[in-house]
Amino acid sequence: MSLRTHVMIHHSATPDGVQFNTAAIRRFHTSWRFQDQIITEQKAHALLAEGMKGVIAPWMDCGYHLLVELVGGEYECIVGRHEERPAAACPQGEMNTRAFHICLVGNFDKSPPPNEQLKVAIDRGIARWISKNGIPVERVVGHRDFNPAKSCPGTKFDLELFQEMLR
Repeated sequence: MSLRTHVMIHHSATPDGVQFNTAAIRRFHTSWRFQDQIITEQKAHALLAEGMKGVIAPWMDCGYHLLVELVGGEYECIVGRHEERPAAACPQGEMNTRAFHICLVGNFDKSPPPNEQLKVAIDRGIARWISKNGIPVERVVGHRDFNPAKSCPGTKFDLELFQEMLR
C-alpha cells in the first residue's frame, strides 16, 4: 500500500434511505454508466461504437473505503473497498492513491450532516486512519478541494468545524 497522506470526505448527494444506501452505491459503481444513469453493457457498447463520450465502465468495487449510513435507526460504518486498494472516487491530484475515502450517505447540499453520523465516521474510521498514518487534521479534506466541479461533502458540510471535532 502506498503512503496515505489525506482523508477525503464525500457525500452521496442522495437522501439516506432504503433506495439510496450502500448497496445502491455499490451497484451504481459496479455497473456500466452514462450521464449518471446505469445502463446495460449492450447499450454501453452501442454508445461507444457511435463514438459517444462519457460512457463509464464498471469499477471492480465501490469507490470508497468506508460508507456511513443510517441502518435500522442507528448509523453504521460499512466497508466499501479494502483499505489497501486505491479508491476510485477522485483521480485529481492522485487522490485515489493518496487518500482514504469515506462517503457519508445523505445530501449535505440540502442540510448539514447529523452529529451522530459524523461521530460514527470519526470513531470507526477517520480517527484510526489519521492516528495510524500520522495524517494531520488539516489533511482531512473534501472532494471539492481537489475537484471544484463537485460539492462533496456538501455545501452545508462545515469542514473546518469537522476538523475541530477531530482535534
